[in-house]
Amino acid sequence: MAKSVHDYYLEFLERFEDYSDLDIIKSFNREVGCGGWGVARSGYLSALRHEFNSRNIDISTISSGKGISYRRRVSFYVLDGKKMVMPIE
Repeated sequence: MAKSVHDYYLEFLERFEDYSDLDIIKSFNREVGCGGWGVARSGYLSALRHEFNSRNIDISTISSGKGISYRRRVSFYVLDGKKMVMPIE
């Protein structure tokens, strides 16, 4: 039986548990410019978004609320205790 998006999502969530915040940022940056799509990638990107939210990393500079833009790589900052990403120009 083939894996579903949810199966991949759970698999990637488990993998991300051991990642640092910087590892999550690196994972995001590897996705910039990738145009392919599939069940595994959908689960991966959903899990990545979950990690940003669960780690309280502000992604408002790359997110419209409906989705995340993968057009530009990002840098990670902690300002006054607030974690955030900013697109790299």
